Amino acid sequence: GVFHFPCGNQTGVKVNSEVIINVLDAYVRRNEGQERVIGTLLGSVSENGKVDVRNAYAVPHNESSEQVALDIEFHRTMLELHQKISSRDTIVGWFSTGKGIVNSDALIQEFYGHESA
Repeated sequence: GVFHFPCGNQTGVKVNSEVIINVLDAYVRRNEGQERVIGTLLGSVSENGKVDVRNAYAVPHNESSEQVALDIEFHRTMLELHQKISSRDTIVGWFSTGKGIVNSDALIQEFYGHESA
């Protein structure tokens, strides 16, 4: 799996154990035939660039060899619900399980870059 942080220059990253558990759980529960899970990383970025990742959730998606379509409505609903519980958490990045970086990840990086701006 891979964690991506489009939130600027980072001087360090701290990942809460709950995040790892959420990512692993999403991967184990993925739909049959689905090769990977994609999701949102929530937390904060300090003024000196340290990223603190405190939570994560999977985002349903469809993908082919060159394209990926995230369920943006689901993503935004989950973000809104998470922020009701922890208003200080914002989007700090995204994750992908599977075989590393693939071509369509550029589209996901672009999307999350706009979401975290």
